[in-house]
Amino acid sequence: MYWSLGTTVFIVLVLVGYGWFVNFRVYERDKAALERDLRMFVQNQLTEIRSHLESEAKTRHSELLKEVHRAASAAVELLQEEVNRIQDDSKRFRRDFFKLEARFWTTKKDLGNALEAYTDALKLTPALNGTSFDVFRILIEIHSVLEVISRDNPNVKPSTVRFSDLEKVLEKVPDEHSELVERIRTILMEMKRRPGVDLPRLPSRR
Repeated sequence: MYWSLGTTVFIVLVLVGYGWFVNFRVYERDKAALERDLRMFVQNQLTEIRSHLESEAKTRHSELLKEVHRAASAAVELLQEEVNRIQDDSKRFRRDFFKLEARFWTTKKDLGNALEAYTDALKLTPALNGTSFDVFRILIEIHSVLEVISRDNPNVKPSTVRFSDLEKVLEKVPDEHSELVERIRTILMEMKRRPGVDLPRLPSRR
């Protein structure tokens, strides 16, 4: 009786111990698997976060470069507009200076220098906007000077008063002034047929 009871208790203890041992092994295996899965999950999340941050950084960098490029382009355009304005002002100032110089030489009766000064003024005028009337006025002055030279100096040829520049500039004058340009060219052609004597001049303007 007692022997049977002892045997039964022993068997129960053996079964309990075995169950505990098995459960402990399963727990350790599940724990290791859980740790492995958790480690992989964290690693994947970190990789995904890193990839997202890198992509976001590239996008922000690209957008920043575009903004910088747009700002730089706008600044360059403004600078170019200012440079163009200064250049136009400079041309306008030089044109007006040449016109004043031409009037000065006219009062000194040095029509050769006066004609050269008017020619220099005409070179700058067509390049400016809204200066059609300025072109017309300068052409009128050139025509008047040539008429005086032709009338008072019948032996003068264009080469002696450096008329070659004038002929080149006349080719660039807008067509709306073609009639006046032809009148100037007619005087030049008439003067080219002359024998050619130096035109009396004061010291050169150069």
